[in-house]
Order: sequence, then structure tokens, then C-alpha cells
Amino acid sequence: MIRIVDPHRRRSSDPQSTNPVFELANEQATAEAGEALAEAVASEAGESTGESKRGGSEGGSAASCRQAIFIGLRGSLGVGKTTLVRSLLRALGVAGSVRSPTYTLAEPYETRIGSVWHLDLYRMTDPDELEYIGIRDLIASSTLCLIEWPDRRSGERLVFDLLVDIEIPDESEDGTRGDRDGGEAIRRLSFTPGSEIGRAISLRSKRSLSEGLGAR
Repeated sequence: MIRIVDPHRRRSSDPQSTNPVFELANEQATAEAGEALAEAVASEAGESTGESKRGGSEGGSAASCRQAIFIGLRGSLGVGKTTLVRSLLRALGVAGSVRSPTYTLAEPYETRIGSVWHLDLYRMTDPDELEYIGIRDLIASSTLCLIEWPDRRSGERLVFDLLVDIEIPDESEDGTRGDRDGGEAIRRLSFTPGSEIGRAISLRSKRSLSEGLGAR
């Protein structure tokens, strides 16, 4: 089950007027969020050309030659980032196995919108490591890059179109989680756009997730 929560106790049923936080009750809800994000990305990838929906680029960085849509996924270990990515890739037509790139660093996929790369920066400690794995060629040849742990130092040269946050509200600083009666902990999902195309993807995703739901 997915529902909208409002941490500031504002009330609105319009996903355009606020930045709603979505409560994900279980793994299935996280997967549904991945499907909504996939359809939003597919719509925007089909409508976008070049840099027309982006707020410019940064010279001298890996971002300057960027062609792909960049989405960063933030959240603690085991919070559901890979679950969301797996569902997103399935919705984009990937039928084979979808593995976490924790050890391989990057995994490529062919989808109905073109090439998609799934990267994990958790074990990278230096921005130059992205150059070693050929980030420039990867960006130039891809439609979409999904990057877990985008706030690690290795990702500091990248500019993200959209940041997706998944968190457990009652998770303590040491990572201890308050699971419900021994079951799954509730997750909260939110979007932070960094470009025009990111805003469009965020809005489409929120519209999809908000269908049939009332703001709490």
C-alpha cells in the first residue's frame, strides 16, 4: 500500500502545489513506486532532446558531456533502493536478472527507451574512479543512469536531474530500525528535482502515485 503523508501537516490533494512524501508500506509498494518512476522517465525520455530541458551544464566536469538522464537514489543500506531500481527496469522491459552493482560498480541494461546503466558509488572514494570506469563514454551512449549513493565523494562531479530519497522515519543513527511487529518497516519516498527534466519526471511520478489517494 502507498499513501501520502505530510510531515509539516499541510493539507493538499494537488501534487503540483506541494512536494508530498509517499509512505511505502512494504516491498510491493516500493516496487509500485519504481513502476511509476519508470513510466515518468519513459515519457520524458521520449519527449526530451539534448539539453533542452536541463538547466545548462558544468564545463570541465564529467557532467559537461552529459546526454543521459541522471537519477540518484539516496537512503541507508537495505532501505529498498535496489528494489525500486529492479522494478523500474522491469517496467522498462528488462526480463533477465537485475543484480545490485555493489561489487561490480556498474551494470548495463538494454530497455525500451535505450541503454540504461545502474551504478553503485558506495565503495568508490575518489571522483577519479568514475573516469577509470569510463563514465564519459557511458554517459554519451546512455538514455538513463541510475546511481545509488550519489552523495558519496565519488559522485561530487555529477549533476543529477532528480534525487530520489527513501528513508525509514524511525531509523536511529546507528541504523537500528523500528520494524512493525517484526515485519517490514515503513519507508518514506520523496523527490528532489535538479533540472527541468527532473521536475517533469518528479511531477509525472507524483501524479501517478497520487491517483486514487487523498492527502493525509
